[in-house]
Amino acid sequence: AWLSSALDEIGGFPPTLVSEETIAAAMLLERGHRIAYVAEATVRHSHGTALFADFRRQYDTGYTRRAFRRLLLARWRLVLACGAFGMAGYNALAYMALQTVPAINVSVINSAIPALIPLFALLLAGDRLNVRQGAGILVSMVGVLWIVARGDPASLLDLSIGAGDLWVLASVVNWAIYTVILRLRPVEIDTMTFLVACILAALIVLTPFWLWEVGSGRSMALTAQTLGSVVYVALFASIASFLCWSRSVALIGATRTGMAIHLIPLLVGAAGMAFLDEPVRPFHLIGAAFIATGLYVTMRVGGGGASGQGADRATARPPRS
Repeated sequence: AWLSSALDEIGGFPPTLVSEETIAAAMLLERGHRIAYVAEATVRHSHGTALFADFRRQYDTGYTRRAFRRLLLARWRLVLACGAFGMAGYNALAYMALQTVPAINVSVINSAIPALIPLFALLLAGDRLNVRQGAGILVSMVGVLWIVARGDPASLLDLSIGAGDLWVLASVVNWAIYTVILRLRPVEIDTMTFLVACILAALIVLTPFWLWEVGSGRSMALTAQTLGSVVYVALFASIASFLCWSRSVALIGATRTGMAIHLIPLLVGAAGMAFLDEPVRPFHLIGAAFIATGLYVTMRVGGGGASGQGADRATARPPRS
């Protein structure tokens, strides 16, 4: 049994995959608390041991963490902003655009995210990009555009810009803002708790638009394909990706995390080679070389500006374990 007031002192269990109880016990011992071992004690579970019952017990334990609730309520504007810009704004605008915008246009505009993140870090937080990081972003962007253009830069001049491209641009602006303000997550709140709060905020933002869409007679057909897509988007493109992104921002800063966007063309190409037997072409190798060089230059530790490694002084870090 755990004393709730004692757990409040350390901000609850640390966000580790294993041994969270051992770590929490060590933290409490350092604060002067004691652990009592009673051999004759009998434990009587008031809940079932099935998967859903155990999930419910863990959920209730987390929900009763009064410290988390107080912190979330105190930072409700941040939670609402992260939900609106990250979960709601970026995803909704991107999926709307993909209905009419060619994939190549989306790839080109998305490649601007690593450049937009330090821009908004400067506008919103006063962080400055150093020369090394700026050069790395530009070099990596050249590699992305080289792959997108399939080794023919002149083909980018033939792109037609329409209204849908503005939706894509709006979505990447939303993502850049989300990445910058994500650094303000209170260190006492673990990544999963904050993510759940932001998802709830996103649902509040999106509900009026969903009601308007349903009221206008548009609805999703319930087929195996659409349901499979929803499951994939929920588990991988939403929960898993947001958790990894949040953790990365907390550890290495917004600017260096943003560079991961430039890995997408490489990963797509690798998947095509592995599953679709697509050949490796020279433009793949040239683009990969530019991207790898840009990533190396930007990710190098030392001499970081405020929006890179040095940004971690203002970045919310998870509790040390």
